[in-house]
Amino acid sequence: MMMFGRGWFAGGSCLMGGGFWGGLMMFGLFLIAVAVILLIVRGTGGFGNRSKDDQVLDDLKHRYANGELSEEEYLRKKEVLKKP
Repeated sequence: MMMFGRGWFAGGSCLMGGGFWGGLMMFGLFLIAVAVILLIVRGTGGFGNRSKDDQVLDDLKHRYANGELSEEEYLRKKEVLKKP
């Protein structure tokens, strides 16, 4: 005799999103997805991720453009930053 309505999908619960436990599981999966996306975006090699050297060079360019540095100072500091 087979018993239907028991197990993983009984009453639409678990992975089907029904009931308390199904809702809790869906919320947990949502949190995991958000965490993975944040790790990709903010982590190393993620989208829009720039190295510290690029940020420093951009700051140097802005300081030169605003007149805080002379051309000589800008070029000297740029060469120092580009050295390995």
